[in-house]
Amino acid sequence: MATDRGADVVRRDGKAFARFQWESWSPHGWFDDAVFNAVAESLKNPDWPNMTLHSYRVRWGEAEPDPYYAELEKRQKSTFPVRPS
Repeated sequence: MATDRGADVVRRDGKAFARFQWESWSPHGWFDDAVFNAVAESLKNPDWPNMTLHSYRVRWGEAEPDPYYAELEKRQKSTFPVRPS
């Protein structure tokens, strides 16, 4: 999703992308078609593709985080112990 090709998949068929993610990264059998389809309704939100892409890209260092959430992120990070490098 850091590439234009990956972003195109998310934008063109977000439901298939999400289904692949759920099936690839989750324990077998934790959801059924009814659960997935109910959740997939949220993918119809026109903001979903860009929000999803931005989230992944920030996590990978390919985009800047939204400054609106800087204080919240600071508070979140303060709850975790610092790990040595």
